[in-house]
Amino acid sequence: MKVAFAGKKLEVMIEGRRRTLEILTDYEFDDFTVFGPHIQAISERSMRKAIAEIPDGEYCAETQIDGVTEPLLIKCALRVDGDKIEVDYTGSSPRQPVGINSVLNYTYS
Repeated sequence: MKVAFAGKKLEVMIEGRRRTLEILTDYEFDDFTVFGPHIQAISERSMRKAIAEIPDGEYCAETQIDGVTEPLLIKCALRVDGDKIEVDYTGSSPRQPVGINSVLNYTYS
């Protein structure tokens, strides 16, 4: 069963590569880096529009999650001002040296 699944995954990757190369050829691009800033700008406009629909103010929540050796507290305050939002984790447990923290690219996005 696992071999068949791996084979399907390989087929999907090969087809994805083929289609990617087809797009690059059709539009005469060397790679996708030209699309990055455009996609980021569209995403930012969309997100700012959604944030602007939230009433200005501060929204707070907290939760406790399982840590490696003890429970961890996550406190979060969201401050909304127009189309901007600030996230504050003051009062949360310290950063952990294991894989429960968000990686930079997820945090940045």
